[in-house]
Amino acid sequence: MLVFKCACGKACCASKAEAGASISCGSCGEKILVPHVSDPDCVLIFRRGDPENGRALSGAEFQHLLNEGGLYNYDLVWHQEAWLPLGKVYQLPPPPPVPMDAAIAEIALNLQDLPPVDGYPKVPRRKKRVVKFDSIQVAQDENGQSQAAPRDVKKSIFTGIKTIFVVAILVFGAVRLGRIVNFALKRVCHVWVVNTFDCNVRFKLSGYDWLDMPKATQATLPDVYVALPCRKKMRFVEAGEFAAAPSEAASATVQATALMPGSMRVPLRPGYDTVVNPGGRASFGVYDLEGLSALSLSSPELKGLSAEISANKAPASVLKVIVQIQDLVKDRFKEKRRDLFFSSRDYSFDTLNIARNADISNYLQEKKAKEVSDSPSETRLSLVYPAARNLVFRNGSLLFDPDKSETESFITLSTKEFIPKKGYALTSSAPRLQIRYDQQGLVLQLAALNGDIQGPQKALYKASWTYEARMNKAGKWSWRWLARYQKPGEPGKAGENWLLTIDQNGAESNEKSK
Repeated sequence: MLVFKCACGKACCASKAEAGASISCGSCGEKILVPHVSDPDCVLIFRRGDPENGRALSGAEFQHLLNEGGLYNYDLVWHQEAWLPLGKVYQLPPPPPVPMDAAIAEIALNLQDLPPVDGYPKVPRRKKRVVKFDSIQVAQDENGQSQAAPRDVKKSIFTGIKTIFVVAILVFGAVRLGRIVNFALKRVCHVWVVNTFDCNVRFKLSGYDWLDMPKATQATLPDVYVALPCRKKMRFVEAGEFAAAPSEAASATVQATALMPGSMRVPLRPGYDTVVNPGGRASFGVYDLEGLSALSLSSPELKGLSAEISANKAPASVLKVIVQIQDLVKDRFKEKRRDLFFSSRDYSFDTLNIARNADISNYLQEKKAKEVSDSPSETRLSLVYPAARNLVFRNGSLLFDPDKSETESFITLSTKEFIPKKGYALTSSAPRLQIRYDQQGLVLQLAALNGDIQGPQKALYKASWTYEARMNKAGKWSWRWLARYQKPGEPGKAGENWLLTIDQNGAESNEKSK
């Protein structure tokens, strides 16, 4: 299944067989071109009562369902070409605590607190213990000088042990108190881990349970509270197929293999999230996304490209437009990093899918909004994983990949009327041209164009038009216009689907379509 977004922001889904075709958006009704790859900011889930093919959600809608507790471990998610339980792919928030009825009587912990029973004697009071101290014998030498008392080794050892014990209790109490204080202040940490191992693994942060992390995925350890900045040990062990939820006893029996690294000391700080990159094998991108949506491409080459497509000419200006799109957003990419750890103290983690408790998420949003309204702080650079990022500006977008220049992009054309041939007039309120590459060369596609087709006896049929152009590696262009429409059938019978094709020379071919 393919999951992608409409221009209205709602998520849609289609089968892979429909890649390159057009479907109607279930929200706004506009025609959408089905891409060949899924949008990483969309999720396909299945809950009780959903359609057979599931329900497509955007990243924001999916996060909202997680936050409000509307998803369960047994709900299904489309992951790696299969339906999997949601609890095996994402770390869901814990269930809410069960309230206790204050009207229930408490159990007495001391016999002295119980009232006496008639006919039975009262429990005698305990006598206070009287501690006796031995008097100190002071010895004197022949000159009348007092001598030092002999050192009691056993007593010194006992005193040292007692001191160590008291200090340990105080430190433990301070740590626990610090966690309680940070819990009250909602200074929570979240640990986001990337599986850079070539296998399924389980990982465990000291003091927390084992968690499953399938191959080539990420997992979040939510709601981690620490008293002060510290480093906690994280362990990794190889796991086979995940048959059940991990437990402390089951994970302890797993034989650890030679994972590199087998453990790490993860730095944690109250109120800040941490990203863990085991072995430094994953590449993260650092971007400046501030003000990106306000950018717009307006150039003579873009107007020329619109005019070329509208007049049914070779779209040669697209080569310059591709360079202009790259130049418009390339400064947003800063660098690639392979650090072992990243902290939200240094980077913005808004682009990462970090699962948070609903209360904490709302609190952080309110806090961020207040900080922006009161005194805007310095904008932090965004951390992106993987390093490729779809950069959306006002009239287009680009899948920016620091290691690859030939990627997919979209641009809104300035012309809204197109004439593939005399007698045909096509329109679109926002014509978005898709620019992509395949093994044969450069491919252009413009979908969701509206126009009529005249049939026998001057009958008009509403059609959905698509423009397709291709430049091979030798630099030669070819293009065509495709119109899908339906002729009404006889009474009581369904209509017939037809496909009209107009090539670059104006030659038409009309045939039934399946």
